[in-house]
Amino acid sequence: MRSYDIVQKEQDLTALEWGERVNSSGTAGTYLKARTGQGARAIYYKLPRYNGIEFDGHECINELVAARLMRLLEIDHLEYRLIHARVVVDGREREVWLNSSKNFRKSRERKLSL
Repeated sequence: MRSYDIVQKEQDLTALEWGERVNSSGTAGTYLKARTGQGARAIYYKLPRYNGIEFDGHECINELVAARLMRLLEIDHLEYRLIHARVVVDGREREVWLNSSKNFRKSRERKLSL
């Protein structure tokens, strides 16, 4: 087990803006997203499913498990980090587990929602 892919100490991510719903690939509008940095230094964050009242999904854990499995099988994949954090959604501070990943887009690559 690699300890760097789980951050158990609660992080303060209350400054992130969870507005990356448009122009995201695959799950546009389903999961709230945020980003810090730009280009090759960008870090993407994704919250679990949010029903407007609470976070009730476990997708972040599924993605970490899938990434670990692909690493063991030596399949090229996106590495995820599971982070315990405080965030602000709908004006309310909440405790949640979320994912982060490095920039997965190649230079000049654009993603479009289908």
